Amino acid sequence: MKRNNISIRAAVAAMGALCGAMMLPALSQAAGVVTVNGGQVCVSSTSMSLNPAGDIVINCTAASNGDGAPTTAPSCTVNVSPAAITTGQSSNISAVCNPAATSYAWTASASAPTVSGSGASVPFPTAGTYTYSVTGTNNIGAGAASPGVSVVVSAASTSGSCANPKPVNGSFTGNGIKNLAIDRGGSVSYQVPVYTAARTLEILSVQSTSSQSDLTSEFSVSECPGDFDTVPAECKTWGTVNQSGTQLYAAVSSAPIAGACTAIIGKTYYINVRNTKFDRVTPACTPQTCYMILQLNSF
Repeated sequence: MKRNNISIRAAVAAMGALCGAMMLPALSQAAGVVTVNGGQVCVSSTSMSLNPAGDIVINCTAASNGDGAPTTAPSCTVNVSPAAITTGQSSNISAVCNPAATSYAWTASASAPTVSGSGASVPFPTAGTYTYSVTGTNNIGAGAASPGVSVVVSAASTSGSCANPKPVNGSFTGNGIKNLAIDRGGSVSYQVPVYTAARTLEILSVQSTSSQSDLTSEFSVSECPGDFDTVPAECKTWGTVNQSGTQLYAAVSSAPIAGACTAIIGKTYYINVRNTKFDRVTPACTPQTCYMILQLNSF
């Protein structure tokens, strides 16, 4: 806060002539409000002392004009909690300003999720160090930008099937189809493109001329090739292999979407396919190898 120093000449020359070198002890007092000569109002933690020049110096904290309005622009800091997280988690980022701000302007490092107002709980989908600073404004004007405070986001550790990924059979470079040959009891995995913007993915099975007539299949979308077990329920489906018989939709987004299979922008994902019956255990493929078509659309 701003400190106001008000000097009052402690001794006039005539008093100095009468008293010589006069020493006054340091004075101190605490008062809710101190008015000096009716012109200056001080609030909070007022103190008085004698300076080397022989002046009585009254120090006070001036928080308002007496009518409650701030007399200084806000001085702000940024609070983050927690300051260290893993991908997919959130951190609470907030501005603390004194005196209070009526509006806030945030700046952040490149690719950092945005913050507005006095702050928010912010999800971080991508690993990195993200630094935030804020400037508060009130009726006096804008204060100085706060020192930068960082959120450190580490990549989430892999678990489950990710610890033992299956071989990758190929990749999609965009929308397209793959002719699959899946051995009885086996599975295949295809990498999908790494997307840089939000979109919707449609994954579906298509019957080929060589498909077993009663063939069924299971799909999953995972960061781990061959993973059907640790993915969310929204990211896997089962059905009959025919024209659009088995469909799975995924949303590509910068943050997880509740109730939807979400692929985070910038991450690598795989479509995993296996031919199983409804119990997800018994092979649905009667011969040694079964055939089908896998189609990926994005829009």
